Amino acid sequence: MFMLEYVNNQNKKYNVGYVKNSTRMIIMKSRRLSEIQLPRCPHYHNDPELKKIIDKLNEERIKKYIETNNSFEEIHELLG
Repeated sequence: MFMLEYVNNQNKKYNVGYVKNSTRMIIMKSRRLSEIQLPRCPHYHNDPELKKIIDKLNEERIKKYIETNNSFEEIHELLG
């Protein structure tokens, strides 16, 4: 019985670490995308194809966020 609890605790430690690492990777990816859009970054403004791709990805993400979170609609109803 003690061994099972020990193994479960070990697994919890590893799972928490994995979750933190995966969220850290997501944060890093979103930071990289935002850095590409900075005015001082020549790639975003000089490459029209890259700019279209990034803008399209951002629009899709915003649409998904709005679909999953109705907070914008609720705010408009409260203020409207």
